Amino acid sequence: MIYTIRLLLILLLLSCCSYVSYSQVVPMIKVATIGVPNESITLKDFQNAEYSFLKVRIGRSANANLTLATVKNNILEWVSATNEKIYTYNGKIIKVSGIGKNISFITYSKFAIEPQTIDSFDVQLYNPGAVIQQVSDMRFVDYREIYHLDEKINTQYFKEYVITKEFRWKYVNHYWVDDSTNRVIKTKQSIHPDFPSLEIEYFYK
Repeated sequence: MIYTIRLLLILLLLSCCSYVSYSQVVPMIKVATIGVPNESITLKDFQNAEYSFLKVRIGRSANANLTLATVKNNILEWVSATNEKIYTYNGKIIKVSGIGKNISFITYSKFAIEPQTIDSFDVQLYNPGAVIQQVSDMRFVDYREIYHLDEKINTQYFKEYVITKEFRWKYVNHYWVDDSTNRVIKTKQSIHPDFPSLEIEYFYK
């Protein structure tokens, strides 16, 4: 909220100094307070894509598409046109590069989206650097219908309750698992205490 107020003051100051017109300031204020609209991927968009891809939304900022580049040991590497990278394992983000706050899971092979699964993982944080340990408690919530590629699909909805042992950082990750494929089709995850959550939709070819 403090950052939003500061941004509003800066925008108004610039408009008074004739650097930015009123017609430009209003949309900028709207983005600062409401955020950029979350654009949907249509069936036509999916059919026009050559490879599997994901759509990521960082906080309330703009959306970006990352293409599946490699699959190795069940780790999927997704790459943007400007070389930002997200690595996922069973739908969970285990490494991020080039988006502002890089992280890398040192241990992750036991991660599974199954009811009442409790495990711990070692994670490398950067800027500032630290190795932390997180306890993950996966819980099934219910069955839900969500829109995906212009239609409703049935999913299993899970919440992952995460606690960081070294300092007070608690958060909840969300996973929607497609009933027909048993793949994570949508997720919302936190990767760093000083960074907005990442909302991802997966589109598999």
